[in-house]
Amino acid sequence: MKKNVILFYLFLLVVSAGFTQTMDTKSIVELKANQKLVNELSILIDKVNECDYFKTSLIWNIGISETEGGCLYNITMQEQINMAYDYVGCFKINDIQFVVSGIMDENLFQKQKNKKVEFVQKVNETEIIKSTPSGDYSNWIYFSKENNFIFVKEYLIPCN
Repeated sequence: MKKNVILFYLFLLVVSAGFTQTMDTKSIVELKANQKLVNELSILIDKVNECDYFKTSLIWNIGISETEGGCLYNITMQEQINMAYDYVGCFKINDIQFVVSGIMDENLFQKQKNKKVEFVQKVNETEIIKSTPSGDYSNWIYFSKENNFIFVKEYLIPCN
């Protein structure tokens, strides 16, 4: 009987350990995105909101690179970010976290007076985010010039 009780407690310990969730945190400069960008990102969120692979825990990365006459934006989703990378900043739309990498486009972002926020990345070893067959997520390319945000191309992963 005593052996069964010990085995039962060991079983509970193993099962509860499987449901632990850890959090990685990083201080990142808080950004405020202008309303044009927020509106466009909200449209993109609505496009993938019904996909079975979409979860609000996905982190959206906006990679910005300077091109002739403006900036090129590559907007992607990913399960985790590189916490060692020096991001330009971060912001939220509803409960969705965005990080900005590359260069700072002051036409579309405003730093919040050097205010840094704790960016929290949940790492849950038991909850696997349902990936697409290729392991990729939809992404979009935009061009920005003098506060004009222009759609260039989208690569949509089909929803199931």
